[in-house]
Amino acid sequence: MGSCQGNSISSGCEWLYILATGKTDVQLSRAYGYYRSQMKDGLLGRDAGSTINSGIWVATQLGIPLESEWKYSDRYNPKPPKPWEVMDTLGSNFKIGKSIRLTTYDAIR
Repeated sequence: MGSCQGNSISSGCEWLYILATGKTDVQLSRAYGYYRSQMKDGLLGRDAGSTINSGIWVATQLGIPLESEWKYSDRYNPKPPKPWEVMDTLGSNFKIGKSIRLTTYDAIR
């Protein structure tokens, strides 16, 4: 499954949570990160990846629910275990508060 977006955005949010709280007991939903960013990109329904921009939108606007709310599967299955409206609210405690766009090599370095 081409879910690198879901894996990377959930891992990034986990690390930010660890840095902010000192707690290491969090695993966020990789499936939600992937499928919700696909939905934002208009790609939901085919395993065609998603954009970094949409992943950042998910992490800053919605947050990412816990892995226990939507477990990762080895097959493409974008049907959420609960309605999207419910899934979208479950991640509110794991939302990035602020992001900035880096546009130059020096800023990124």
